[in-house]
Parts: sequence; C-alpha cells; structure tokens
Amino acid sequence: MACETRLSPTEERLARVLIDEGEFCAFGSVGDIAARVQAHASALVRLARKLGYQGFPELRADIQADLLGRSPTDELVRRRLEDSNGKSVLQSLVERDVVALKQLPLHVSQSDLDAAAETLLEAPRVFILAEGTAEALARHATHRLRRAGITTIELQPDPRSVAEGAGLIQQSDAAIGFGLREVPELVQRLFVHVRKVGGKSILISDLSGMMLRPPPHHLLAATRGSDLVSGTLTVPMAVLNALILTVAAKGMPATLDSYRTYSELRDL
Repeated sequence: MACETRLSPTEERLARVLIDEGEFCAFGSVGDIAARVQAHASALVRLARKLGYQGFPELRADIQADLLGRSPTDELVRRRLEDSNGKSVLQSLVERDVVALKQLPLHVSQSDLDAAAETLLEAPRVFILAEGTAEALARHATHRLRRAGITTIELQPDPRSVAEGAGLIQQSDAAIGFGLREVPELVQRLFVHVRKVGGKSILISDLSGMMLRPPPHHLLAATRGSDLVSGTLTVPMAVLNALILTVAAKGMPATLDSYRTYSELRDL
C-alpha cells in the first residue's frame, strides 16, 4: 500500500476521531461524526470506502467490534456464544472467518506482497516483533522464513530486549511487526529506528495500521471481520502465509534449496 498518500488531511482528521472517540462513533450519526472536524458527511463515506468497506455501516460495525474487544474476557466469550444463533460453535466460527477471508483481496494485493517479499529477500537480516496474541504470528514467521534461507531474529516484547535487538539493526536490514486492534508502542519504536538507520519495515495488521505515522515502508493491512464478535487471527495468518509463499516463489531456486537443506537436516 502507498501509505503516505492514502488519506487526505480531512480523512486523516476523521480517522483520528474514529480512533480517539470510539464510543461516540460507534453510535453517532454520519453527520455528527463528520461535524467533529467540520467535514461533510460524504467525506466520512469516502473514508470508509477508501479503507475497504462498502460503506460507513460496515466501518461502524468494526468500531463496535473494537469496543467489544476491550470488554472483560467473560463478556466477550458470552457475546460470541450468543451470536451463534443456534449454530454449533465450530460452524459459527468458520462462517465468520470465511466472510473475513473473502474480503482480504480487497485490502491486500499481490503487488503489495511482491514488494514486501523483495524487501525480505534483499535484507541481510530480518527482525521480527509482536506482542500478545500476535506473538504466535511472529514465531510462525521466524521459523518459516528461516526455512526459506532468510536470517531472522525474533525480538522479545519487552523494552530492554527490543532496545538490545534494535541496536544491531543496520542499513538494508528489515523489520516485520504485527498490530491487532492497535500497533504496539514497541513496534512503533522499532519502526522509527529502522527508518532512521536506513532499513525497511513491514507491518501486518488490521486497519488500525493505516493510521501509523510515520507509515511503514510496506503495509499489509486487512479487516479481521465486520461483525460484533470478530477479531479472527485467520486473516493476519493468511496474509503472513501469502507473504512467505511469495518470498519462496520470488527467491527460487535459492529458497527451494534452503527448504531442501532444512528437510535433509530435520530428518537426520
């Protein structure tokens, strides 16, 4: 994504209202929300479409889902169970994930993946950082990229570990960060340092990543669902796996040789 030019100044102000005044935006009218920044209601509709939604109702549903995600765990689980409408837990989960996955190509293009993959293939080292639930994605990325022959360093999500690891980053190195519902402060700090030393950053996130300033060099951002109980990890995992496969395809034959060596050593 061309992060620097994606949003106009008015759209950025509206996006900031959406982030900072979530409760108001979850239930306020289009006109009332736009009036917060002295904009026309049509500007909010355009912003919603630019973010990949069909209209503002779908964007509002994601805002409501974000508010729900901050609820106590017992409340979140209760609402997810209530939303099943008599279906089995598995069927309800699969249907929500299918809806979110079908929207994925609207947000992340193959050209986005190609550009990010080329950055990884050109980088001497790739530093990877995530917090909380996204740590599972970081671990997956670390191991899969190593098998493709890319030198990866997974940073632990605490200030001292990130500071120690970031101090090793040099020009041409790359960093992958993850953001779910928000981009963690440690990831933001890492990206600022990467830019400072001349490296490149890749952010895999939901749509919250679109507001990161300064923006990452490569943004792979997609909604994780628009209903009140979404927030699936299936979408960012699909983005990550697509990126890894793109790396493998673009790096052939070297990446296939690395996979072959991995298989041989694993089976000794």
